[in-house]
Amino acid sequence: MWDEEGTTIDAVEQATQFDERKVAQIAAYLLQKADGCKMPHMKLLKLMYLADRQSYASYGKSMTGDRAYSMRYGPVLDRTFDLINGNIPFSDCWDSLISARAGHEIALKTPDEAFVFDKLQSPDTEILDNVFSEFGHLDQWVLSTYTHTFPEWERLDGGRSPIAPSKIIEAVLKGTKRTTQEIIKDIEWLPAATKSPQTLDRALASMLGWDEEGTLEYAQGMRERYGI
Repeated sequence: MWDEEGTTIDAVEQATQFDERKVAQIAAYLLQKADGCKMPHMKLLKLMYLADRQSYASYGKSMTGDRAYSMRYGPVLDRTFDLINGNIPFSDCWDSLISARAGHEIALKTPDEAFVFDKLQSPDTEILDNVFSEFGHLDQWVLSTYTHTFPEWERLDGGRSPIAPSKIIEAVLKGTKRTTQEIIKDIEWLPAATKSPQTLDRALASMLGWDEEGTLEYAQGMRERYGI
């Protein structure tokens, strides 16, 4: 398969080597921009996926070297997901920068420290700045629902399914009929909709284009997960 520049998309299947130190610095860079240098863990997951997706779109390669997977609640980066959730023991690079997850929140370990992001190059920080500028103000619910509109994500009832890098690039190159701003505008009121089960069900059905059974199951999962 070829992209518009004439290079083979299949070549990007050979993922960049996963670099925990760089991934930790990406997370710290984003957290440093957040109020109180902390944010919901799901929001950090989505921002990092958006940054990796933009890196594929701009440079044809992953920023993190991580592998993307479809999971029930949207696309995620595999080992990044495990790092955020504390599932990888002896993660010295991550643990030196990021505090252990507390409930649904993740934070910088030493927010007053001046960090040296030696693993991040100018193209990386440019993407991270752009992603945070465009999406950093959004609620994690809105971000999660937004990523469910991505063509590369596969709806699953459980487990996970790998997302090939070529599929991400193909989805970004193809684009959508609606702009990011138009999609976000339609779902920005989602947090308020969670206060009413029927309103949430209708909102999700409209946003995701699922049948009634799938929408109800997903909405119930959201309510259970976030204690609505």
